[in-house]
Amino acid sequence: MALIVDDADEILELVGLTLEDDYDIRTASDGIEAIASVAQQPPDIIVLDVMMPRKTGYEVCNELKDDPATSGIPILMLSARGETAHVKKGFYAGADDYLPKPFDPEELLLRTRALLRRSGWSL
Repeated sequence: MALIVDDADEILELVGLTLEDDYDIRTASDGIEAIASVAQQPPDIIVLDVMMPRKTGYEVCNELKDDPATSGIPILMLSARGETAHVKKGFYAGADDYLPKPFDPEELLLRTRALLRRSGWSL
């Protein structure tokens, strides 16, 4: 199962359509919802926006990676902030991968598959 976290409905829909053949999809529209969703049922992978209300993607990533119960969940940050400083900040927060928007849907799918392969999960 993939958890997609973004405050933009069109991104939730596009990422969901991209991943729906490989994963069951759950969505959250901000960082607080994301943390609650993970606590309810940990996903296999998280696609996480950076700029969101109430809690940023950096904060969500850092919180999940600091918790031993959720630290192993692969997180791919997907953000309009593609500058090197923001990419580094994502990796410092614990992201396993970082893909700037706009993104190629096929590349997103391939990156999620690669992350899960590295974590021992098979499709």
